Amino acid sequence: MRSLLTAVVVTLFLAFILPGTILAQTGILEGTWELVSMKVNSPDGTVTERILAEPDDKGGSIKILNATHFALITINKDGDFSHAHAGVYTVDGNTYSEKLSSSSLHEVIGWDNATEFTLQGDIWKFKYNSTNKNIIEETWRRVKVE
Repeated sequence: MRSLLTAVVVTLFLAFILPGTILAQTGILEGTWELVSMKVNSPDGTVTERILAEPDDKGGSIKILNATHFALITINKDGDFSHAHAGVYTVDGNTYSEKLSSSSLHEVIGWDNATEFTLQGDIWKFKYNSTNKNIIEETWRRVKVE
């Protein structure tokens, strides 16, 4: 009887609690995010920082994530279209990975990137190596639904 009870408890854990934990992990980033700032460290040592929400800055980036996919659109400072990407993503612990399946920049289609991230409340930060060897640090803020 005791081993039957143990088997039932283990089965319930594996069937309900563990998948819920995994789904909760992948869902922590679901929603709409706006880029707050970025810092680009070029291989030649040049550092460029940009704080979005500067006066007269019509540009920015929005990233939307559902349970499995993301889409991103970026607008230049003058308000013109810059680029857009979309693809699949995963979250494993504090590692965020994405693979671009479509992009207005054809040379990055298929790019697979994994990076460690931090999430503190509605602020999401990560750093990654871009396809052109820049090291990019980004800070995103979750968009509140009003």
